[in-house]
Amino acid sequence: MMEILLKEEAKYRSYMLFMNINKNLSLRIGKLGELRFNKGKYIYVGSARKGLDNRIQRHLAKNKKLFWHIDYLTIHPRVEVFKVGVSNIEECKLAGFLKRRLDVIPGFGCSDCNCEGHLFRYDREVSLPKGVKILWV
Repeated sequence: MMEILLKEEAKYRSYMLFMNINKNLSLRIGKLGELRFNKGKYIYVGSARKGLDNRIQRHLAKNKKLFWHIDYLTIHPRVEVFKVGVSNIEECKLAGFLKRRLDVIPGFGCSDCNCEGHLFRYDREVSLPKGVKILWV
């Protein structure tokens, strides 16, 4: 899967992690404090100016230092990343597209921008904009 990114990485600006939380869960997420995540499917939108492949590989790892909000979720045993998307759409524009269609988790993953959030919960099929390429994990 990631070999594709190594060859084409420069054209992608953002990534999407598609996750399943298999049981309700409460977690302390850095400065956001205690957050409750209901069982279900979620999409996280992020970016990496350089090293997109390394960033995605880091998110898939269960053993890592907690740095970003998403790290608190991806290390948890109840959370499974089941597919990854990459896009040539800028991170905040992609988050804005999803916000108009899905439930946003306020404040999550957006401490360096003015977005409402970069984590979204969904319970139906999600239509994605052109420019998103899905890579299966």
